[in-house]
Amino acid sequence: MTGLRICLFALCLFATGAANGSEWHVSPFTHPGEVFVIRGGNGISDQPVVRFYGARHPMFPVSDGWETLIPVPVDARPRMWPIKISIDAEGDVVYRNIRIRPKKYPKSSYRLASEKRILLNRKVVENDWAEIEPVLRERDPVKRWEGPFTRPLSGVVTQSFGTTNYVNKKKGTTHRGVDLRAKMGTTVIAVHTGVVKIAKKYRAFGGTVVMDHGWGVHSLYFHLSKIFVRPGEVVTRGKNIALSGNSGISTGPHLHWGMSVHNMRVE
Repeated sequence: MTGLRICLFALCLFATGAANGSEWHVSPFTHPGEVFVIRGGNGISDQPVVRFYGARHPMFPVSDGWETLIPVPVDARPRMWPIKISIDAEGDVVYRNIRIRPKKYPKSSYRLASEKRILLNRKVVENDWAEIEPVLRERDPVKRWEGPFTRPLSGVVTQSFGTTNYVNKKKGTTHRGVDLRAKMGTTVIAVHTGVVKIAKKYRAFGGTVVMDHGWGVHSLYFHLSKIFVRPGEVVTRGKNIALSGNSGISTGPHLHWGMSVHNMRVE
């Protein structure tokens, strides 16, 4: 989860500019599939809204103004991109720019057993996702995480974020998470404090847990064999939430771990 780690939890570099008596701080560059931070607006009472790459994202109050996390699509074109910050009801706007630098993601080829191929049916996946996606659109203003996120288990990465999949020699989707090697029944822990929003089994994604960490940040855990938490439960960082498995569209026991910011999967 390189982009999430760099842009959320390490020291970010910022380009600074003053507008309406306030400074706005924006990371000078980013990469496809990563996130960057916008901070500023000290003294502004109206909630600012950021528009970037065709999407609209709210900012959230912090001690010295407002802040938000902006996801970059994994297929974003490398070039300079405009950022528009609407800062009050009168229509005052601040413009900034950020450079998206090129990033090359790998390719992967694997075979899926015949009994699992039926799960690749678009309707099966869409039916599952129709229930998950509305949760990922939620933007709880309560930020429940502080400091670094942890890994859900210590397994080796078997497929990285952004990989283009070729399933049974046919081009599939872009991998929007990280696959971690794990024997059947390996303990899966919460990557940070959050509210459990989904804890159930789906056809395509298998045993699934989705947690809301606030500010539009969610974590996703797929292919689980057993789930220990329930929707509505507040779970702290490091708590056991499930056991890894081989349910859903899976070629063997492992954990698919995803991070979503404003309903966009990020690295």
